[in-house]
Amino acid sequence: YGENGEILKDGKYTVYFRPNADGGTDWFYNVIYVAEETGSDIDAVIGSDPHNVKIMENGNVSILKNGVRYNLNGAVVK
Repeated sequence: YGENGEILKDGKYTVYFRPNADGGTDWFYNVIYVAEETGSDIDAVIGSDPHNVKIMENGNVSILKNGVRYNLNGAVVK
């Protein structure tokens, strides 16, 4: 994304928030990371070490932990 954190082109994006500013150097102010979606599902761990992140997609909330996606009941989402 751009110099000031704005998204510069149309597309589907997943936005990750780390309110404690512990997202890492590739995150905008260590708080926000924007990943452009190119596949049908989220298939990546952001940064060099996995983070636990909450994802909202199509009105559903899930958790990405160590590269595995879980629903809010703790079941693995395939």
